[in-house]
Amino acid sequence: MPSPSIFCSQGHENSSDNRFCRLCGELLAPPLSPASSSPPPDPYCGIVVGQRYRLQRQLGHGGFGRTYLAEDINRFNERCVLKEFAPQVSDPHTLKKAEQLFEREAGVLYQLQHAQIPCFRELLRAEMEGILPATIPAQMRLFLVQDYVKGQTYQDLLEQRQQTGQSFPEADMLQLLQDFLPVLAYIHDKDVIHRDISPDNLIQRESDRLPVLIDFGGVKQAAMTAVSGMAENQVENQAVVVVPMTIVGKQGYAPPEQMTSGRVSPHSDFYALGVTVLVLMTGQSPYHLLDPNSPGFWQTQLSLSPLLTRVLRKMLAPYPSDRYATATDILTTLFPNTQPPSVHGPATAPLTTPSPAPSTVQTIAVAPANRTPIATPTPMPAPVPPTPVPVPTPVTAATQAMRPPVPRTPSPPPPHLPRLSTPTQNPVRIPMPFLAIAVVLVLGGTSAWLGYSLLPQWFAELSQPADVSDDLADSGTDSGAELEPSVQFSAAEQKRKAELRQQRDRLGVSERFLVQLTDASFYQQYPGQRGRALTTEAKDEVWRQRWDGIAADWLDQLDKLFTPETRAKLGNYGQVDRNQWQTIVNSLNVSSRALYDLTDAQFFSVFSDRQGQDILNQPISQLWHGMAAEQLAKMQSGEILETIQFASGADRATVKQRLRPGSGYVYLLNAQADQRMQLNLNAPPTRLSLYVPRPTDAMPLLLEDSAQQSWSGELPQSGYYEIVVILDHPARNNQATDKPAIMQMTVAVDNVSPSETTGATGNDANPNAGP
Repeated sequence: MPSPSIFCSQGHENSSDNRFCRLCGELLAPPLSPASSSPPPDPYCGIVVGQRYRLQRQLGHGGFGRTYLAEDINRFNERCVLKEFAPQVSDPHTLKKAEQLFEREAGVLYQLQHAQIPCFRELLRAEMEGILPATIPAQMRLFLVQDYVKGQTYQDLLEQRQQTGQSFPEADMLQLLQDFLPVLAYIHDKDVIHRDISPDNLIQRESDRLPVLIDFGGVKQAAMTAVSGMAENQVENQAVVVVPMTIVGKQGYAPPEQMTSGRVSPHSDFYALGVTVLVLMTGQSPYHLLDPNSPGFWQTQLSLSPLLTRVLRKMLAPYPSDRYATATDILTTLFPNTQPPSVHGPATAPLTTPSPAPSTVQTIAVAPANRTPIATPTPMPAPVPPTPVPVPTPVTAATQAMRPPVPRTPSPPPPHLPRLSTPTQNPVRIPMPFLAIAVVLVLGGTSAWLGYSLLPQWFAELSQPADVSDDLADSGTDSGAELEPSVQFSAAEQKRKAELRQQRDRLGVSERFLVQLTDASFYQQYPGQRGRALTTEAKDEVWRQRWDGIAADWLDQLDKLFTPETRAKLGNYGQVDRNQWQTIVNSLNVSSRALYDLTDAQFFSVFSDRQGQDILNQPISQLWHGMAAEQLAKMQSGEILETIQFASGADRATVKQRLRPGSGYVYLLNAQADQRMQLNLNAPPTRLSLYVPRPTDAMPLLLEDSAQQSWSGELPQSGYYEIVVILDHPARNNQATDKPAIMQMTVAVDNVSPSETTGATGNDANPNAGP
């Protein structure tokens, strides 16, 4: 009898023996034993906190402590929720700072008095009394007490409907928006951003069926910031360090600017609410719904009224400025006859008189006893100041390579190749360069902003017709002394700028991205100009000419490198794209690392001077993303991906490919454990990688980026092996030419099974293969 499947919070199917999701890396809840009809007794049941709150059971736990369902002994055993704050840090100063930030942010939320936001009762420092589990030391702890909300989360309601093949209809979602948007209007008026709206954080209250908003992200963000700051201060001379995540928000629900830079605003909540509505109406994951290139793109999956379609489009706009300004705007658009909601919110009287300095933390929806809440992984870049375009999520860098996080498995990477580990609710190990990312991003973001503001007037020529007047206002000083008036651009400069604008328009390249890219190169070539704004005056004519020349060179390069679709997206790639790419390559039985191998090869064959440099926070990293997108498209079309199959009765196969230096190919081989394989290449200098289906501590891979052209040995696992072959670029192997060459590879395997012979479809891929 096959083992039952288990699913992560994103709906990815996994084998029951998996501890982590094979696609997104999320920690999975173990299934209940078939022999037991109920979960084992909760070890926390009966423990008393502060001589008042008797714990009934643990609801969940994460990197900052546990959450409990409790009874208030002083209030006739009324149910409440206790959130323990116990970050895993040993430094007393850091812990104190974290608690201060935690309390301060919680104090802000305590001021929220709305009928659809649970009351925050008190901040309590107390010991846990009773027979404690062995893992819980007896000591003073910080708890936040809050009302218990009787009801079910919308995620639970959706799962119940899905059991009968249903989801939420449009009418129900319109009612949800009508009932919930006033809550957002209220908290935004108080300058509070939720940060983490999703079906898990909305409860349909049993008494009146109204949506109740829980789990505000600001409290967690404050604590995370303090603890991560401690980690950064401790690792000045260390290679790696364990730090917690530093950005709150669920992948797929949080908007791009929140996940890539940590920036939040009311627009962030509108985006997350829009995604929540789509998920509830379709039952599909955000990744399938929000990719315009995916068959699951939401507008192809739903038949909605024109009004709701228009509203959702605006709520889900990629740029915050293109979304609605306020929750009231959304409400009045959907329901024109509705009175604007009161920003004071429906009053709700506290059940008790609060303590003088109360505070609070995450409100938890109580699920059935056999349901284990699972923490959703979040990415790790530090917040940065606003920049002209969304800053891509920082990615880790291997030696002479640029790689985003590759959550292939929870196994740590090989020592010689630093990688970001799988995001889970546990701390993760991060390469040292990442720990400086906040400072680097701030400096990089400032540089880009300065670059864009270098030429606020004369660069406008790029966006204006050639016959627009170049007259500009004279400059002056506070003393009133007149400066030399600015001069008009020469006819040659006007012509040059017009041609530059026309070329940019023809290629479909974002003006802001082109400015950022050109600024970075301009500063690199002329470091003495950094921080000095170019003017429209004659003295800067030579510098403007050089800047224009660099911009023109970049446009020529972008024209040669990318398709129109890719060029149009440069400047906007980020974490959401990488998540989508990971899902797609996994569906092809390929891991993200193979995709990134090919991307690294192409990138450094074009920009060989960038090897060994920190490019993670530079605009040129967007070109790496564009290359990754196009490599993925080639994989999907079969242009650079092939499954090796043996002719009937044969135990070896030979394949040939014509490769250009800096390009590569991925071969898949579906093999069984203990089979002996021999691989031989006949080609100019190459780089060979051989990846196992499921990396482990003992066997992370067989080969990676190796110059050897043969390998033989027993295969350690069953599943799809990935053979990545990359033809070296002349800059790497001192070849005199970059002409294409023929690569021939022979693969021999003993005891060939039927699934490895010609005719096998490859659809029976090992479910654990892939990132």
